[in-house]
Amino acid sequence: MSISIWSNQNPLDAVVLSHDHMAAMVLKHEQQIKDLATHLLELKQLVTPMMKIKQEPVAWMVYTQNGHAYVTDNPTNILSGQSALPLYTSPKHTWVGLTDDEKAYSITNYLGKSAEAWHGGVEWAEDKLREKNGG
Repeated sequence: MSISIWSNQNPLDAVVLSHDHMAAMVLKHEQQIKDLATHLLELKQLVTPMMKIKQEPVAWMVYTQNGHAYVTDNPTNILSGQSALPLYTSPKHTWVGLTDDEKAYSITNYLGKSAEAWHGGVEWAEDKLREKNGG
C-alpha cells in the first residue's frame, strides 16, 4: 500500500510513500511525542515545588477613599471602602560557598599562572557558585 502526498520542495510534485516508510515516520513521531512528554514531566517536577510555596504578605499598602496611602502590618486595620495591596519579601536564600576541596582545586590549578589562567579560575569559581546557588 502507498499513499501520495505533496512534496515540501515543490507543491506540484507528489511523493509516493510506501507502507514501511509511513510506519517509520509514525514511529519517529511517536518517539518525539514521548520525548516531549518526558521533558514536560521534568519541567512540571521542577516548577511544582515552587508553586506550592505560599508566601504570606508581610504588610499591606492601604489606599484610602481620599487618595492617601499608608502601610500596615495588620490586615484588620484596613477599613471598608479602602483597597489594599499585599506586600511580600523575597524568600530567604542561604548562600552556598565553595568547599575546601573546591578551593584547593582552584589554588593548585591556577595559582602562580598567567593572568589568562587566573581569569579562567575566576570564571570556574563563578560557574561553580552560580551552579550551587541556583543562578
